[in-house]
Amino acid sequence: MEIEKVVEIIQDNIQTGLQLGTEVVKGVISTVYSKPTLPGKRLDGQVGIVTGATSGIGKETARELAKRGAKVIIGCRDKVKGEATAKELAKEGGKVVFMKLDLASFKSVEEFCKRVVREETSLDFLINNAGMFTLDKIMTEDGYESQFQVNHLSHFLLTNILLDLIKAQDGGRIINVSSVAHWASIGIPTDINWEMVRYNGVLAYANSKLANVLFSKRLEEKLSDTGVSVYSVHPGGVSTDLGRNLPSFLPDQVHGALTTAFNWVAKSPEDGAMTSLFCVLAPNLPSGYYDDMKLGWTNPLTRNKNAISSLWALSENLTGLDN
Repeated sequence: MEIEKVVEIIQDNIQTGLQLGTEVVKGVISTVYSKPTLPGKRLDGQVGIVTGATSGIGKETARELAKRGAKVIIGCRDKVKGEATAKELAKEGGKVVFMKLDLASFKSVEEFCKRVVREETSLDFLINNAGMFTLDKIMTEDGYESQFQVNHLSHFLLTNILLDLIKAQDGGRIINVSSVAHWASIGIPTDINWEMVRYNGVLAYANSKLANVLFSKRLEEKLSDTGVSVYSVHPGGVSTDLGRNLPSFLPDQVHGALTTAFNWVAKSPEDGAMTSLFCVLAPNLPSGYYDDMKLGWTNPLTRNKNAISSLWALSENLTGLDN
Protein backbone atom coordinates (compact mmCIF):
# COMPACT_ATOMS: atom_id res chain seq x y z
CA MET A 1 0.00 0.00 0.00
CA GLU A 2 1.32 3.47 -0.90
CA ILE A 3 2.58 5.52 2.04
CA GLU A 4 0.27 8.41 1.11
CA LYS A 5 -2.74 6.11 1.37
CA VAL A 6 -1.63 4.86 4.79
CA VAL A 7 -1.23 8.41 6.05
CA GLU A 8 -4.67 9.31 4.69
CA ILE A 9 -6.29 6.34 6.47
CA ILE A 10 -4.54 7.22 9.75
CA GLN A 11 -5.68 10.85 9.50
CA ASP A 12 -9.26 9.77 8.80
CA ASN A 13 -9.24 7.42 11.77
CA ILE A 14 -7.84 10.08 14.10
CA GLN A 15 -10.44 12.58 12.96
CA THR A 16 -13.27 10.06 13.37
CA GLY A 17 -11.99 9.07 16.81
CA LEU A 18 -11.76 12.66 17.96
CA GLN A 19 -15.26 13.43 16.74
CA LEU A 20 -16.70 10.30 18.36
CA GLY A 21 -14.91 11.01 21.64
CA THR A 22 -16.11 14.60 21.65
CA GLU A 23 -19.71 13.56 21.07
CA VAL A 24 -19.49 11.06 23.95
CA VAL A 25 -18.14 13.75 26.30
CA LYS A 26 -20.84 16.18 25.23
CA GLY A 27 -23.47 13.52 25.81
CA VAL A 28 -22.21 12.78 29.30
CA ILE A 29 -22.09 16.47 30.20
CA SER A 30 -25.61 17.09 28.94
CA THR A 31 -26.83 14.09 30.94
CA VAL A 32 -25.34 15.11 34.29
CA TYR A 33 -25.91 18.83 33.90
CA SER A 34 -29.35 20.08 32.97
CA LYS A 35 -29.29 23.82 32.43
CA PRO A 36 -32.29 25.89 33.46
CA THR A 37 -34.89 26.82 30.90
CA LEU A 38 -35.87 30.37 30.06
CA PRO A 39 -38.84 31.91 31.88
CA GLY A 40 -42.01 31.92 29.82
CA LYS A 41 -42.48 35.69 30.16
CA ARG A 42 -44.11 37.57 27.27
CA LEU A 43 -42.70 40.95 26.19
CA ASP A 44 -45.70 42.48 24.46
CA GLY A 45 -45.44 46.27 24.49
CA GLN A 46 -41.75 46.26 25.41
CA VAL A 47 -39.07 47.96 23.32
CA GLY A 48 -35.37 47.18 23.29
CA ILE A 49 -32.11 47.19 21.35
CA VAL A 50 -29.75 44.40 20.31
CA THR A 51 -26.49 45.44 18.65
CA GLY A 52 -24.80 43.17 16.13
CA ALA A 53 -27.92 41.16 15.32
CA THR A 54 -27.43 40.09 11.70
CA SER A 55 -25.81 36.79 12.68
CA GLY A 56 -24.78 34.56 15.56
CA ILE A 57 -25.78 35.22 19.15
CA GLY A 58 -27.24 38.65 18.43
CA LYS A 59 -29.57 37.36 15.74
CA GLU A 60 -30.84 34.50 17.91
CA THR A 61 -31.30 36.88 20.84
CA ALA A 62 -33.36 39.25 18.70
CA ARG A 63 -35.32 36.34 17.25
CA GLU A 64 -36.44 35.08 20.67
CA LEU A 65 -37.32 38.57 21.89
CA ALA A 66 -39.42 39.14 18.79
CA LYS A 67 -41.16 35.79 19.30
CA ARG A 68 -42.22 37.02 22.73
CA GLY A 69 -43.84 40.11 21.27
CA ALA A 70 -41.20 42.79 21.82
CA LYS A 71 -40.32 45.57 19.43
CA VAL A 72 -36.62 44.94 18.77
CA ILE A 73 -34.32 47.55 17.28
CA ILE A 74 -31.32 45.86 15.70
CA GLY A 75 -28.25 48.07 15.37
CA CYS A 76 -25.96 46.82 12.58
CA ARG A 77 -23.45 48.38 10.21
CA ASP A 78 -24.51 46.55 7.01
CA LYS A 79 -27.75 48.03 5.70
CA VAL A 80 -28.54 45.20 3.27
CA LYS A 81 -28.01 42.48 5.88
CA GLY A 82 -29.73 44.54 8.56
CA GLU A 83 -32.89 45.12 6.56
CA ALA A 84 -33.00 41.48 5.45
CA THR A 85 -32.59 40.30 9.04
CA ALA A 86 -35.30 42.65 10.30
CA LYS A 87 -37.69 41.35 7.65
CA GLU A 88 -36.86 37.73 8.53
CA LEU A 89 -37.18 38.15 12.29
CA ALA A 90 -40.38 40.19 12.07
CA LYS A 91 -42.11 37.00 10.95
CA GLU A 92 -41.50 35.60 14.45
CA GLY A 93 -44.25 37.73 15.95
CA GLY A 94 -42.91 41.04 17.23
CA LYS A 95 -41.79 44.15 15.38
CA VAL A 96 -38.15 44.30 14.30
CA VAL A 97 -36.61 47.56 13.10
CA PHE A 98 -33.18 47.99 11.54
CA MET A 99 -31.14 51.09 12.37
CA LYS A 100 -27.65 51.58 10.99
CA LEU A 101 -24.91 51.40 13.61
CA ASP A 102 -21.16 51.18 12.99
CA LEU A 103 -19.39 50.76 16.31
CA ALA A 104 -16.07 51.69 14.71
CA SER A 105 -17.41 55.24 14.41
CA PHE A 106 -18.51 57.49 17.28
CA LYS A 107 -20.37 59.62 14.73
CA SER A 108 -22.42 56.58 13.70
CA VAL A 109 -23.16 55.75 17.36
CA GLU A 110 -24.39 59.30 17.99
CA GLU A 111 -26.58 59.27 14.86
CA PHE A 112 -28.05 55.92 15.90
CA CYS A 113 -28.86 57.25 19.36
CA LYS A 114 -30.43 60.43 17.97
CA ARG A 115 -32.82 58.32 15.91
CA VAL A 116 -33.69 56.09 18.88
CA VAL A 117 -34.36 59.15 21.08
CA ARG A 118 -36.47 60.68 18.33
CA GLU A 119 -38.62 57.57 17.84
CA GLU A 120 -38.88 56.04 21.34
CA THR A 121 -39.96 57.42 24.71
CA SER A 122 -38.41 54.61 26.76
CA LEU A 123 -36.40 51.38 26.48
CA ASP A 124 -37.05 48.18 28.42
CA PHE A 125 -33.75 46.53 27.56
CA LEU A 126 -30.43 47.26 25.89
CA ILE A 127 -28.25 44.34 24.85
CA ASN A 128 -24.73 45.43 23.89
CA ASN A 129 -23.96 42.26 21.97
CA ALA A 130 -21.84 43.26 18.98
CA GLY A 131 -18.14 42.48 19.10
CA MET A 132 -15.07 41.69 17.08
CA PHE A 133 -11.82 39.75 17.37
CA THR A 134 -8.73 40.15 15.23
CA LEU A 135 -5.05 39.36 15.43
CA ASP A 136 -4.21 42.35 13.26
CA LYS A 137 -3.95 45.86 14.63
CA ILE A 138 -6.70 47.92 13.04
CA MET A 139 -7.38 51.57 13.85
CA THR A 140 -10.84 53.16 13.68
CA GLU A 141 -11.72 56.49 12.08
CA ASP A 142 -11.67 57.96 15.59
CA GLY A 143 -8.04 56.93 16.03
CA TYR A 144 -8.47 54.05 18.49
CA GLU A 145 -7.52 50.36 18.38
CA SER A 146 -10.56 48.65 16.88
CA GLN A 147 -11.24 45.93 19.46
CA PHE A 148 -11.25 48.40 22.34
CA GLN A 149 -13.55 50.81 20.52
CA VAL A 150 -15.96 48.30 18.97
CA ASN A 151 -16.17 46.00 22.00
CA HIS A 152 -16.17 48.66 24.71
CA LEU A 153 -15.90 52.38 23.97
CA SER A 154 -18.78 52.63 21.50
CA HIS A 155 -21.10 50.61 23.72
CA PHE A 156 -20.06 52.84 26.63
CA LEU A 157 -20.99 55.91 24.59
CA LEU A 158 -24.23 54.41 23.29
CA THR A 159 -25.38 53.30 26.74
CA ASN A 160 -24.69 56.65 28.37
CA ILE A 161 -26.51 58.58 25.66
CA LEU A 162 -29.58 56.32 25.99
CA LEU A 163 -29.59 56.12 29.81
CA ASP A 164 -32.51 58.50 30.23
CA LEU A 165 -34.68 56.31 27.99
CA ILE A 166 -33.73 53.20 29.99
CA LYS A 167 -34.34 54.93 33.33
CA ALA A 168 -37.72 56.07 32.06
CA GLN A 169 -38.88 52.46 32.08
CA ASP A 170 -39.33 50.94 35.53
CA GLY A 171 -37.22 47.79 35.69
CA GLY A 172 -35.09 48.53 32.63
CA ARG A 173 -32.19 46.17 31.96
CA ILE A 174 -28.76 46.62 30.40
CA ILE A 175 -26.81 43.55 29.27
CA ASN A 176 -23.16 43.78 28.20
CA VAL A 177 -21.91 40.66 26.42
CA SER A 178 -18.44 39.96 27.77
CA SER A 179 -16.46 36.70 27.76
CA VAL A 180 -14.56 34.36 30.04
CA ALA A 181 -11.58 35.69 28.06
CA HIS A 182 -11.60 38.67 30.44
CA TRP A 183 -9.67 36.42 32.85
CA ALA A 184 -6.64 36.68 30.52
CA SER A 185 -6.34 40.43 31.08
CA ILE A 186 -3.94 41.81 33.66
CA GLY A 187 -5.53 45.25 33.53
CA ILE A 188 -6.62 47.96 31.10
CA PRO A 189 -3.49 49.77 29.87
CA THR A 190 -3.46 53.54 29.40
CA ASP A 191 -1.74 52.79 26.09
CA ILE A 192 -4.94 51.45 24.54
CA ASN A 193 -3.55 51.95 21.02
CA TRP A 194 -0.53 49.69 21.63
CA GLU A 195 1.92 52.38 20.57
CA MET A 196 4.60 51.48 23.11
CA VAL A 197 4.49 47.68 22.86
CA ARG A 198 4.04 45.11 20.12
CA TYR A 199 0.37 44.49 19.36
CA ASN A 200 -1.17 41.31 20.75
CA GLY A 201 -4.68 40.72 19.36
CA VAL A 202 -5.58 38.07 21.92
CA LEU A 203 -4.66 40.30 24.86
CA ALA A 204 -6.37 43.29 23.24
CA TYR A 205 -9.55 41.21 23.03
CA ALA A 206 -9.18 40.10 26.67
CA ASN A 207 -8.73 43.74 27.74
CA SER A 208 -11.89 44.78 25.91
CA LYS A 209 -13.85 41.99 27.58
CA LEU A 210 -12.53 42.98 31.01
CA ALA A 211 -13.64 46.51 30.17
CA ASN A 212 -17.18 45.18 29.61
CA VAL A 213 -17.29 43.77 33.14
CA LEU A 214 -15.69 46.83 34.78
CA PHE A 215 -18.09 49.11 32.91
CA SER A 216 -21.04 47.02 34.08
CA LYS A 217 -19.84 47.17 37.68
CA ARG A 218 -19.57 50.98 37.71
CA LEU A 219 -22.84 51.42 35.85
CA GLU A 220 -24.57 49.20 38.39
CA GLU A 221 -23.30 51.47 41.17
CA LYS A 222 -24.43 54.62 39.38
CA LEU A 223 -27.92 53.22 38.75
CA SER A 224 -28.41 51.58 42.14
CA ASP A 225 -31.36 53.80 43.09
CA THR A 226 -33.08 53.88 39.69
CA GLY A 227 -34.59 50.40 39.36
CA VAL A 228 -32.37 49.65 36.35
CA SER A 229 -30.41 46.37 36.49
CA VAL A 230 -27.02 45.88 34.82
CA TYR A 231 -25.54 42.56 33.75
CA SER A 232 -22.41 41.33 32.02
CA VAL A 233 -22.54 37.84 30.54
CA HIS A 234 -20.30 35.11 29.20
CA PRO A 235 -22.22 33.42 26.36
CA GLY A 236 -19.91 30.39 26.27
CA GLY A 237 -17.76 29.10 23.42
CA VAL A 238 -20.10 29.70 20.52
CA SER A 239 -19.82 28.80 16.85
CA THR A 240 -20.14 32.27 15.27
CA ASP A 241 -18.18 34.43 12.83
CA LEU A 242 -16.47 36.40 15.63
CA GLY A 243 -13.10 35.10 14.45
CA ARG A 244 -13.75 35.85 10.80
CA ASN A 245 -10.43 37.69 10.57
CA LEU A 246 -8.37 34.64 11.51
CA PRO A 247 -8.11 32.78 8.16
CA SER A 248 -5.60 35.26 6.74
CA PHE A 249 -3.21 34.37 9.58
CA LEU A 250 -3.42 30.59 9.27
CA PRO A 251 -2.84 28.03 6.50
CA ASP A 252 -6.12 26.77 5.05
CA GLN A 253 -5.57 23.24 6.38
CA VAL A 254 -4.84 24.46 9.91
CA HIS A 255 -7.74 26.90 9.97
CA GLY A 256 -10.09 24.26 8.59
CA ALA A 257 -9.03 21.69 11.19
CA LEU A 258 -9.31 24.16 14.07
CA THR A 259 -12.73 25.32 12.89
CA THR A 260 -13.99 21.74 12.61
CA ALA A 261 -12.65 20.83 16.06
CA PHE A 262 -14.13 23.95 17.67
CA ASN A 263 -17.53 23.42 16.06
CA TRP A 264 -17.68 19.90 17.52
CA VAL A 265 -17.64 21.25 21.06
CA ALA A 266 -18.99 24.79 20.63
CA LYS A 267 -22.45 25.94 21.59
CA SER A 268 -24.88 26.82 18.84
CA PRO A 269 -25.77 30.51 18.52
CA GLU A 270 -29.19 29.63 19.96
CA ASP A 271 -27.58 28.22 23.11
CA GLY A 272 -25.11 31.11 23.23
CA ALA A 273 -28.00 33.58 23.35
CA MET A 274 -29.58 31.92 26.39
CA THR A 275 -27.77 33.85 29.12
CA SER A 276 -28.47 37.24 27.54
CA LEU A 277 -32.12 36.26 27.20
CA PHE A 278 -32.18 34.99 30.78
CA CYS A 279 -30.99 38.39 31.99
CA VAL A 280 -33.86 40.06 30.11
CA LEU A 281 -36.56 37.61 31.19
CA ALA A 282 -35.80 36.35 34.71
CA PRO A 283 -37.89 38.12 37.38
CA ASN A 284 -36.14 39.93 40.24
CA LEU A 285 -32.70 39.01 38.91
CA PRO A 286 -29.90 40.81 40.78
CA SER A 287 -27.27 42.67 38.75
CA GLY A 288 -23.99 40.83 38.20
CA TYR A 289 -21.87 38.67 35.92
CA TYR A 290 -23.74 35.66 34.55
CA ASP A 291 -22.45 32.48 32.92
CA ASP A 292 -24.77 29.66 31.83
CA MET A 293 -27.75 31.48 33.36
CA LYS A 294 -26.23 31.67 36.82
CA LEU A 295 -23.87 34.02 38.65
CA GLY A 296 -20.30 33.37 37.52
CA TRP A 297 -16.76 33.98 38.74
CA THR A 298 -14.89 37.04 37.55
CA ASN A 299 -11.29 38.19 37.32
CA PRO A 300 -10.20 39.65 40.72
CA LEU A 301 -9.60 42.96 38.92
CA THR A 302 -13.37 43.36 38.62
CA ARG A 303 -13.43 43.95 42.38
CA ASN A 304 -10.68 46.57 42.26
CA LYS A 305 -12.38 49.92 42.84
CA ASN A 306 -9.47 51.84 41.34
CA ALA A 307 -9.57 49.74 38.16
CA ILE A 308 -13.34 50.30 37.90
CA SER A 309 -13.20 54.07 38.40
CA SER A 310 -10.10 54.50 36.22
CA LEU A 311 -11.74 52.75 33.27
CA TRP A 312 -14.85 54.90 33.61
CA ALA A 313 -12.77 58.11 33.63
CA LEU A 314 -10.68 56.91 30.67
CA SER A 315 -13.80 55.96 28.72
CA GLU A 316 -15.48 59.31 29.39
CA ASN A 317 -12.36 61.08 28.18
CA LEU A 318 -11.91 59.02 25.01
CA THR A 319 -15.57 59.26 23.99
CA GLY A 320 -15.84 62.97 24.82
CA LEU A 321 -18.52 62.46 27.47
CA ASP A 322 -16.46 64.39 30.01
CA ASN A 323 -16.79 67.61 27.99
